[in-house]
Amino acid sequence: MGAGSLDYKEQSQKIERYTGGLGMGVHLSPAASNIQVYEQALHLSSFCLTKNLTEMFSLWTDIFTQ
Repeated sequence: MGAGSLDYKEQSQKIERYTGGLGMGVHLSPAASNIQVYEQALHLSSFCLTKNLTEMFSLWTDIFTQ
């Protein structure tokens, strides 16, 4: 699965070229007010060199908007 105008291979190459990887995970935790209710969150992680910061955020933007 790619994003926007990129197919899977192109997107994978850009992620490898500009970042140390992009990661996603689900986080569940009990709500503070009621232990029978859980709060859900999406945990995003990535890292890169400072010079590649703009490109890394561009990759995330493409994933979520296209």
